Order: sequence, then structure tokens, then C-alpha cells
Amino acid sequence: MSELTPGRARSPSHICRGLLGALALIALVEFSIARDPIHLGNLAASWRFKSEHTRGRVRGRDILCFGDSALQFGVLPRVIEERAGLRAYNFAIHSGPAPASYFLFRRALREGARPSVVVADFSRIILGDGPASRVRTYPWHELLNFRETSELAWTTRDADVFASIALRRVLPSFRGRFEVRARIRDALDGRLNHSRWAILGHQRNWSRNLGAQVNLRKANFQDGPAPPAAPPRLGSWRCDPVNALYLEKFLDLAARHGIAVVWLLPPHTPNAQGLEEFHGEDAIYTGFIRAIRTRHDNLVVLDGRHSGYSPDLFIDDVHLAARGAIAL
Repeated sequence: MSELTPGRARSPSHICRGLLGALALIALVEFSIARDPIHLGNLAASWRFKSEHTRGRVRGRDILCFGDSALQFGVLPRVIEERAGLRAYNFAIHSGPAPASYFLFRRALREGARPSVVVADFSRIILGDGPASRVRTYPWHELLNFRETSELAWTTRDADVFASIALRRVLPSFRGRFEVRARIRDALDGRLNHSRWAILGHQRNWSRNLGAQVNLRKANFQDGPAPPAAPPRLGSWRCDPVNALYLEKFLDLAARHGIAVVWLLPPHTPNAQGLEEFHGEDAIYTGFIRAIRTRHDNLVVLDGRHSGYSPDLFIDDVHLAARGAIAL
């Protein structure tokens, strides 16, 4: 019977070289993802594009626009210039919350913007979802610098907000983990991943349309179900406190610079608007807007919710197609 010989223990130098090799491999993967961020998510692409384009595009503009995709799709600077002779730029972003609009607006002013009017929208749904939302993964890392990140985290009184933004900034694979997984699945299944070309197409759209996104109508889109023929329900909507604070900061910032603010309530399809009113959320939201209006003399509310636009002017329940945006 042979005697078993114990294995030789690895020396500290072997362990150190193995660790350095693993770290080098991780760094290589992170660098390869970071050098081509266009692969990672169309929501993040919108935030990144507007963050990078504040410089050099704000001076000499009569109108600047801030908000979410309803305004990005619905307000076309080229149409404004053609119809009114006013130069505009659209800084609205996909799922843009109030803090993002505030930071973009403040940055534009520091870059020398002196608009006479700011057009903004603050969606009811997004106002109800705070910066630390678990429903929406806001790509703050694409928009905020270190100082702005610290300011947002301090305002929210949530250390996790700072840690999450910092981690996504340092580790590209973490912030783009869903997109990376999708690309790996597509590669294993032999499918082409078209996200890169879609994002490149969006960027070209934003560049040509001064920040706005022009959309063709979807041929198969139809309005959703009509609201029930019953009395409206009692809604339960409330604005997130951090969003409410940054909304006030946005309006105060405009007032200090003598800038009028137009709060645009974009139109929805008739049935979508009817359902909003049936569920009682729209009435609470309207009361919220009226309360803010009484506190800010520089604010004008432009209510397009009952404009009566037909469904063929939309790409979905709440976003206008090109013809609808031109009409608006």
C-alpha cells in the first residue's frame, strides 16, 4: 500500500501573482465595456447625451426645455424656430425626474444660458417616484458629477443613493449588467444584438432635432380601453418629498434669473386621460399643481390634457408622434 504524499502548499508569491492576474482580467473587462458605453441601455444613453451636450448648446437660446420623454417627444425646437423665430433646445430625458431637470438647468445657466422662457414637464407618475426608486433604475451616474451626487445624497438623507451612484460610476459591468447579460444570451443563441444600432439611431435623431426625438406613428397603435361609466374613485397619489423639493428649487432658480417657466401638461389619448380621471389620481395632481402655481409668480401652466388629439397622433397612450408634436 503506497503512502499518500501531502500536496505542496502554495507560496505567498503564487497567491499574489494569481490575485494580480485576476484583478488585471477584471480591469480588462471593465475597460472594454467602459470604452464603448453605447452598448449599455437606451435610457442611460438619453441621460448621457444630454449631460454631454449642455456645453456649447445653451448660449443664444430663447427657450430651453427640461423634463421627461413626453416633452422630449412632444416639443420640437425646429418647429418653434420655424413658426415663432425663437431658438430653442430640448434637454428633456427619458424618465426625467425633477432633480435631473434641476441639475441640467443649473448647469446650463452656469454655461452661459440666458433663456427668456423655460418649458418643463413634471409627470405625475415620475413625481411619485423618488431618486432611490426601486421601480425605475435611474442612471444618475450618467448625469451627475461627484459634487452633484453628494448634493442629491445629502438631500435624500440616504447613503445608499451615494453608494449606488458611485458603484455604477466605477464598475461599468455593474451599471450595465442587464444589457451585458442580454448580449451574452443573444451571442449564445446566435442572435444579433441590435441595441447598438438603435442607440446610434436615437443619438442621430437627438442631434438633428436639437435634443428632441421625432417619432413616426406606429401603424398598429390603438387607444386603450375606455374608462368605466361610473363615478370617479378616490385617488391616493402623493408627490415624493425629494421630488417636491427639487421642483421648488427649479422654479426658484428660474425666478432668481428672471426666467418665466411654462409647465406643460402634455396631451394623452382620450381613453388614457379618461382613465386617469376615473381613478382619481388626476384630480389630486391638479390640486398639487394649483398649490405650486399660487407660490410662484413666474409660473404659467399650459394644460394640454383635454386638447382632444386623436389616437393617430400618438405612438402610445402618452407620447406624441411627429404629427402630434407639430400640432402641439
